[in-house]
Amino acid sequence: MSIPLLIHAPGRLTSDQTITLASQLDIMPTLLGLAGFELEQPTEGINLLQPDQHRDLAIAACWYEQWCIAGSDGRFKLIHNFSEKPDELYDLQADPGETVNLAASQPERVEHYRDQLLQYHERQQQLWHQYLSDQDIDYWKKRDATTGTPIGLMNMAQDDPRRDKRS
Repeated sequence: MSIPLLIHAPGRLTSDQTITLASQLDIMPTLLGLAGFELEQPTEGINLLQPDQHRDLAIAACWYEQWCIAGSDGRFKLIHNFSEKPDELYDLQADPGETVNLAASQPERVEHYRDQLLQYHERQQQLWHQYLSDQDIDYWKKRDATTGTPIGLMNMAQDDPRRDKRS
């Protein structure tokens, strides 16, 4: 989850501006802000160049192979797995290679980050399902007939063939 982002905007940015925690979701609002535009609808991304906006947790999803969601505050990183695999917590300063899982020794931190990740996940699911239902009035019936409800899907056995049809 550590990928450098460099923006070159002569006359608009100084060379000493540094943002320590960002997300890919921040690229669009930041570039639109540089171009002089504002978003009409709220997004999960923020304009990194606005002094009043900052990110407490960068979030990434891995839906296809590992089916997980991860978040980092720059120091700690939690990977929440939606399968039977246990959560993973790493101290990125002390263990940048992510070799020592601290989840068992820091359950309060795990719970704190997991709650934030699951709230984010729920917001994204609501937005996505709202978009799809706006496109197709029978979306909910089709989804439930194909994959079952999201809660049922999360509890589905690993070898269930419907699991490959995640929404």
